[in-house]
Amino acid sequence: GLELKGQMVHCPESDSILFVSSPFLNGLEGLTGRGLFISDIPLHDATRDVILVGEQARAQ
Repeated sequence: GLELKGQMVHCPESDSILFVSSPFLNGLEGLTGRGLFISDIPLHDATRDVILVGEQARAQ
């Protein structure tokens, strides 16, 4: 299954909990192996940068 990492935030006005998350991945293979693309990860998410830096280092 897909593992998620994130933070739970209590929203008192609706008495609910919001789980803001991103997938926990081990490189580009982990991403594509789950049917996801780099464009599926938000620009503000550091996961995107970690994956791209890892791929760049592997290519050298």
